Amino acid sequence: MTKTEKQKRFVISVLFFLSILLTVFLVIKYLLGVLLPFVIGFTVASLIAPIVRKLSRKLSLSRHFVSFLLVLVFYATIGTLVAIICVKLFVGAGKLFGYLPDFYSSAVAPMLSSFFDFINSIVARFDNSFVSDYGELFNNLELSLSSAISALSLEAVGFISNIAKNLPMFVLEIILCVISTFFFSSDYDYITHFVLSFIPSKTKAKLIEAKKCLGGVLFKYFRSYFLIMLITFGELSLGLTIAGIRKPLAAAFIITLLDILPVLGTGIILIPWGIFRLITGDLRTGILLLLVYAIITVIRNIIEPKIVGKEVGLHPTLTLISMFVGTRLFGIAGLFALPVGLSLIKSLNDCGVISILPEADDNCGGKCK
Repeated sequence: MTKTEKQKRFVISVLFFLSILLTVFLVIKYLLGVLLPFVIGFTVASLIAPIVRKLSRKLSLSRHFVSFLLVLVFYATIGTLVAIICVKLFVGAGKLFGYLPDFYSSAVAPMLSSFFDFINSIVARFDNSFVSDYGELFNNLELSLSSAISALSLEAVGFISNIAKNLPMFVLEIILCVISTFFFSSDYDYITHFVLSFIPSKTKAKLIEAKKCLGGVLFKYFRSYFLIMLITFGELSLGLTIAGIRKPLAAAFIITLLDILPVLGTGIILIPWGIFRLITGDLRTGILLLLVYAIITVIRNIIEPKIVGKEVGLHPTLTLISMFVGTRLFGIAGLFALPVGLSLIKSLNDCGVISILPEADDNCGGKCK
């Protein structure tokens, strides 16, 4: 193959995959929300398909019956954990935001008034002309803080009420998700065979290899984030213990689950908690909580691109860029989807399924498995 032919092949491959990326972007942007219950259903069915196949063969039971039991156990377990966490978070958040106006009036406003009176007495010793201006500034600041806290409280209550209004649709989507998972799982082999029967043999082999690569990439990706969460849990356990928090391990576990969120992460709990302790006069605990958040944030920003990049085979810089761009384009889903997509393309290229990078090799060498 001549140099010109190689260049043409490379350009065609790049354009082809750019068109695929554009198609994927449009599908995620406009169709994923509508089809999400069925996408989740098929994904779960594909995950439990090997287990269903083995159990139905070993126990000599109907595949439909085994699928029903496994789907029920899977969603019952996941649903119970998610429900417990969400209920505790929403109830706690509702009480907190509902209590904010009274807390401001009874604790924050008197403390601010005492602080400004102290500053005012110092200013008055040097120049009495600043006293009136300073008093007006204090009144405006106090009014702004009071209005902001009231607005925040009302907005938070409204947000929780809005979630409650959308709860019936959410329950319907969950029901569709469970039902679709059962149907996909019961006839998974038939459905996949039916779809693959329309695909040419060469393309079918590449799709099967791509599925193996995707499974390997996802496993490595989840393993990397599990390691990051373990590190975060250790940091939180140590920090909360030093801060004198009761039941530090339980608190660290709950906060670690929220650490998966981009931008905020552990800060969604530690920042308000630390500020609350500072306002109530517990300076040591408040400072330690904010310090724990700062340390966790710095360490995570350093280790996340390196750990994820090492696991999925991407350079840390490219991993960081893809995580940022993915988050800006698709939100939380993009934080995971874009790095996984890039890693999948690299793995497929290494396996010879596609040829888009110069060092493509026709022998996978087990990298996808």
